[in-house]
Amino acid sequence: MNQVVWKDSYKIGVDFIDKEHQVLFSRVNKLLKLSQNEEKNEWVCREGVKYIKHHTEEHFEHEEAYMQSVNYSDYEIHKRLHDNFRFVTLPALEEELERTEYSMESIRHFLGVCIGWVVSHTKTEDQAIVGKTSNKWADIPPEEEKAALEATIIQLAKEMFQLDAKMISEQYAGEDFGKMICSRFIYRGGNKAKWEVTLIFEECLLLKVISSILNADYPRVDDMVLNVSRYLSRQFLEKLRESFPAIDLMELEKECLLTREQLLNAFAREQPSCSLLFSTGGSGYFAFCASSADSIRGNLPLRSTIRTPWPLSGNSLRRIRRRGRKEGRRFWWWMTLNLCAAGWFSCWKGNMI
Repeated sequence: MNQVVWKDSYKIGVDFIDKEHQVLFSRVNKLLKLSQNEEKNEWVCREGVKYIKHHTEEHFEHEEAYMQSVNYSDYEIHKRLHDNFRFVTLPALEEELERTEYSMESIRHFLGVCIGWVVSHTKTEDQAIVGKTSNKWADIPPEEEKAALEATIIQLAKEMFQLDAKMISEQYAGEDFGKMICSRFIYRGGNKAKWEVTLIFEECLLLKVISSILNADYPRVDDMVLNVSRYLSRQFLEKLRESFPAIDLMELEKECLLTREQLLNAFAREQPSCSLLFSTGGSGYFAFCASSADSIRGNLPLRSTIRTPWPLSGNSLRRIRRRGRKEGRRFWWWMTLNLCAAGWFSCWKGNMI
């Protein structure tokens, strides 16, 4: 991660909160600088966990007391964001660090997700307390609805990809957890309402899943990997739609890959109201982000059932391999035709000159 720069525009005009935020940015930059020394990585993370734990206990308490004193209308949502980070995200990242004995991957996850969340929250959600910005999580689904969706995604990850997933944040806002593949799908519902769903996979996780499914070693992302990931993503969303008919994904209108910069720009324009981040017990991270023209809040059932299991048997595997090869051939034909056309145009232009 790059150093984070404190700007006066981040001030909310409450002196003691602004001072605590400035100290936080200073400490974060110190951690990021020290993390560049691999010999100090474990110490940096231990100190980072210790400091951020202390910060959340003390600073969140101060901030919540202030919000109550001014009758902040979104206090309950803001406190929920604090609690999810303090009691879910931070313990999950700490557990991963300890379990992997401070592996480089777990350190990257800690620095990217944990510090990324703290800085982003300070720059956006805390600004909403004094009306400088709007609360981007105002439409976050209630706990019961979120829990039903979380359970279904975890079950699908197990049945489709043999992954033991665990939700570690209900407020993913594009934090950098490593090299990632971002796929965006735009659907139209039965009432023509627009749905946008973004699936984000850590690159190492995607390669592991696809290598396992195709029974072949894929050490890097190539056309076959991307084509198979598109197919699996669409199957995943179809299974999700079966379990949650309210997620009205009737007609796929468009799909595309996003760079991380495009992802962040999209989130800056409109934060998905449902945005969940999952770990997979050491295989990597993935995120599910969804928004619709109508608020998702209140539209998810409190219970879901996956109607038919996903059988990764011989027929399914053959279908996936054929789909990957077929779409790969389409890609290469498209490239060949375009290159031939470009060559013909160059020759024609040369003759004209």
